[in-house]
Order: sequence, then structure tokens, then C-alpha cells
Amino acid sequence: MKKKLLSLFAVAVCSLSALATDYTGTLTVTVNGTASSQSATITVDENADNTYNLVLKNFVLKSGDQTVPVGNIQIDSLAAVTTSGVTMLYVDRSIKISAGDDSSVSSWLGPMLGAVPIKMSARFNASNLMVTSIDIDMKQLLGQSIAVLFENVGTHFQMPNGDFETWTSATAEPRYWHSFASGSGFLAGSAPGKIASSTDVPSGIGSTTSVVVTSGSVFSIVGNGTFTNGRINAGSMSAANTANHSETYGPNSTTATDKNGDLFVTPMHAAPDSLTLWLKFSQGKAQTTYKYATVNCVLTDGTSYQDPEDKTYTNKAAVASDSKITVTGWKHMSLPFDYDSYASNNAQVKAVLLTISTNATPGKGSSGDQVWVDNVEFVYNAALSSLKFKDTQLVSSAADTATRFTIADYEGDAPQASDFAVTAVGKSAVVGKLVQATGSGYVATVTVVSGDLMTAKTYVVNFVKKAPAKGDLNQDGTVDVADVTLLVNKLLGIAVLDDSQCDLNHDGIVDVADVTTLVNIITAAK
Repeated sequence: MKKKLLSLFAVAVCSLSALATDYTGTLTVTVNGTASSQSATITVDENADNTYNLVLKNFVLKSGDQTVPVGNIQIDSLAAVTTSGVTMLYVDRSIKISAGDDSSVSSWLGPMLGAVPIKMSARFNASNLMVTSIDIDMKQLLGQSIAVLFENVGTHFQMPNGDFETWTSATAEPRYWHSFASGSGFLAGSAPGKIASSTDVPSGIGSTTSVVVTSGSVFSIVGNGTFTNGRINAGSMSAANTANHSETYGPNSTTATDKNGDLFVTPMHAAPDSLTLWLKFSQGKAQTTYKYATVNCVLTDGTSYQDPEDKTYTNKAAVASDSKITVTGWKHMSLPFDYDSYASNNAQVKAVLLTISTNATPGKGSSGDQVWVDNVEFVYNAALSSLKFKDTQLVSSAADTATRFTIADYEGDAPQASDFAVTAVGKSAVVGKLVQATGSGYVATVTVVSGDLMTAKTYVVNFVKKAPAKGDLNQDGTVDVADVTLLVNKLLGIAVLDDSQCDLNHDGIVDVADVTTLVNIITAAK
């Protein structure tokens, strides 16, 4: 019997251990506007009651050469809601930070601070990707406002090397990006369009390298400067022939790689709302007709696609494009994705093909046209354009800034998640709704999370129950003899009621004088 109990205990321990998940990633800590980054691990445990415990161990503050050990940030019993594979946690409370377990640290600041107000939102998915935001309010204690952002999403939802800081000597191209140098087709080696690294970068964004692509000419035929995350094929002497194109999931599918081992395809794990990039364009020779550079970004279902198209493709989910770019100085551009025009394709976003060229028309423009590009990013929105509780409109526009609401004197039944109607902003945004009871009523949290998990916006609705009328001890809405009976039972020790409800004459004692006061209340009401 003893062995059996020990075995059951061991199984239980293993089962509990299996519920813990470690997320290792980058922790960015911003103290009064100054940020620093460090590697960190957040551990999340799921409890038997479907709540979660979240722990950030050995948290330290870094400012210049100074390091201040803070301790373990542990938040227990977090209610969770899971929607579309994304689990969301939110809390606004005060916690005590305990000493860390790093033996090399002799003293931790956290235990000296007492209860510290924090706001925390965390979201994670089945792919073990997590983003956690923690705001620590130490303004009164230390005069500091601390914002902590943890994430391990990496480039799952972005173009790899979208800042063009990493280049390869194998083809003199930026990693994961391609030009004619790594192209296919019998003319790839002689195509005049060139790509290069440039130190001409937009000011104020912290970039050191951009990419510049330049057009050229062969036998007086202009060859556009073009680069892509896919693969370029140069298969025709005629510039307008669609045998000259960029492609993703091309003839060799996902097995084709460049000299660095990088695929000629970028998988997508969510649907972005827009494409942003910094761009600058310069004409080699002034043109009045063919004077535009072009950006064309196509989201597909992951099957073969080429740009320009050689047929009608039904695998497109969305397109973000600008074929009339004339900017002569660095400009930050935002191109929204058009999903509506391709809705009938029913294509799920699984891959992307981005092509940037010195001219919107193949073979036009002039030799020496140049396009500089930096910081290519996808934007994933997360907001609500409408939040409604039954007939009460709380949010009516995505521009609304209010996120906390109070419904006073609430008399209805306990609100349900289904009572909240929402409209989310963000093609792949996920909304979670959670309602919990509080001492004074209920609190509802409605959280919208962006497709890349990086952005979460939480709307909090507090329902404050209407205070019962004086003397309505059974809270049935009427002050009558039933309340007198209940108060007498309280004095006899038969009924359990809070003294604050029963001290009707406010003398600090619950006794027969309160029964007299209650009878007078009833008599006066008649």
C-alpha cells in the first residue's frame, strides 16, 4: 500500500511538472524612458483550477554600468481565457517581490519595497511563443516608472533581416533577400540590375545599413534594378516577358536555397494589416512618362506564385502595393493590405512575396535609377472599434482612448462574456472575454491581441452592485418584517450577517436598539 501511494505521488508530481512551460527570450526594461535589453526566462504554471502562475526570476534593473538586483516577480492565480489558440492573462494588483535565487547576489531590492502596484498582460500560443508586458509603478517608492517587455517571437511574424544589417559575401546580398546575383534563368548572370549595401540610411531610426538597388542597360535595353525575398528569374531578352519575374515556392518548391542555405520563400504565421518601410528613389535620367519606382507585396496560401503574373492566380490572400513612387528623399511609407478584393479566393495567409523595383514598368526608366530601402516591417493591429455591453455602448471607435469603464448601481444578473459584443481592428487580431466576481460586484476584462502577439489592449469594465436599502438585510428589495426576523436571528446567533449591515443606528454595537430602529424604518415607510 505504501509503495502504491508513493507511486501515485510520483505520478502526480510528474503531471504537475508537465504543466510548467519555460519561455526564453529577450527582456527589454525601460526605466524613465531609457531602455536596456537582457536575456530572460518566464515560467508559466497551469493550476488544477485552470488559473496560472507566472514567474520572472532574478529580475534586475540595468542603467549604464549599474545593475540593481530586484528579485523574483511572481504573480499567482491568474484567470485566463483562451481564444483561437491564444491564451491571455491580465492582472492589475499589488504584489510583493521576493528575493531571487541567484547565489552570486547578496542583496535583493524587491523584499524591501513591500507591496508594489503592477499591471501585467501576457499572451502565448501553442507554438510556445509568448509576449508579456509588465508595468511596475515605483514612482512613489523610488521615483521610477518601469516598463518590462518580454518576447520570444523573433522573426516569426516579420521579414528576416528586414533592417538589412546582415550581408553575405557569397552573393553580396542581404541575408534572406535576393537579386539577380542569386537568380535563376539563362540571363541571370548578365542582368544589368545590381544590389549593394549602403550607409545612406534614414536619420533617427538607429540603422547603419540600407539596401540600394540600381538599374542598368544592355544593348540600350534598360534592365530594372529589382530585389525580392523570393527568387528572381531572368528568362527572356524581352523585358516585358513574364519569364522575367520574382517567384516564391518556385519550380523547386521549398527545397531550393541560396548559397547561404536560405530558402527563396518567407513563411507567414499570421495576417498583417499593413507593410511599412523606409524608401528613397532617384532617377538616373529624368523621365516624365516612366518615372515611378514600385513596391508590390503579395500574401499567398503558400503555393507557387510569380510577379509579374503569367496567369490568373487564385492563391492570393491580400496585396499591398504602390506603383507610383516618386519620393526623392527618405520617406516612411505605410501600405495597407487589401484583403477584400481577394476574399473570394478563400486563401489562408501562409507565405509572402515582396518585390521592389526601380521602375513600375519592365524595361523602362533609365540606367542608373536607384531605390534605397530600410526597415521593412509588417504591422499587426490590435484594438476595438466597438465594445458594447447589452445596450450600453462603451467604445464606438478605434480612436477612443478610454479603456476603463464603471457601470454603477448594477442590479442585473451576473454579466456573461456573451453579453459583450465586440468589433476588432486587425485582420488576425484575437479577442478574449473574461468575467469575474468581486467584493462589490463583477469585473470584466476584454483583451484584444494582435496576430504577432506583440500588441495587447485590455478594456476593463467594473460592475458595482447597487447598495441595498437601509434595513434590507435579506437584500430582496423590500424592507419588511422578514428583515426584522433576520436581525433578531442575528442577535440570537442563528443567522450570520455582517455587523456593518446590522448596526442600523450606527452606535458601533449590534443589539436590540437596532431592532427598534428597523421597526421605525418600516413604520415610517407606511
